[in-house]
Amino acid sequence: MTDVAIEETRSIVQQTIHTFQPSSDLDLIRHIDNDMNEAADNWETRLKEDQDILKALSRKLENLKADASRPQVGDDGLTHTERLVNLDRDKFNTAKSINELESVINSLNVTVEQLKDQSDKLDHRDVEKELPADSTILKLQIYRSLGIELLPDKTGKFAKARICCNSKNDVHTVVIDDKYSNFFYANYLWDMCT
Repeated sequence: MTDVAIEETRSIVQQTIHTFQPSSDLDLIRHIDNDMNEAADNWETRLKEDQDILKALSRKLENLKADASRPQVGDDGLTHTERLVNLDRDKFNTAKSINELESVINSLNVTVEQLKDQSDKLDHRDVEKELPADSTILKLQIYRSLGIELLPDKTGKFAKARICCNSKNDVHTVVIDDKYSNFFYANYLWDMCT
């Protein structure tokens, strides 16, 4: 290889190393996860509030229905006709209140169903498809395409690399530790791959 080709190769490897900074990707994933948790909590709170309102209105409706079915004790001084007029007015007002409460209950039932549907959609949404690809996965794919396989130790940290060079029909294993810089390992692995 000529010196120019080696310098170009080193330049490309250095640019590639600087490109892989996963902190911004991880921050984005954390931000999306926090937003989704907040949205789910807000929906659950709103659903519970609407259910509480619905229960209170249902109790009020039952009380009004019970009051409407009880006979009213009137003043003895009122005539029969006046009592009938008063009872009809009470009956009309009660029926009107019942209709209003039933329409409110129906409206709240529709809202509860819509909130349940939205909650189900949030629960069944595939979050992994919406998240950008993890930078670690991208790095591993690039390494594998070059013939480099990173091997994790017992703690899950990448401690060794297996390099397969098809042109030389050769396999090497390199221990990766903190003795040398990332630049050294990048050059060393590149030399073994080529």
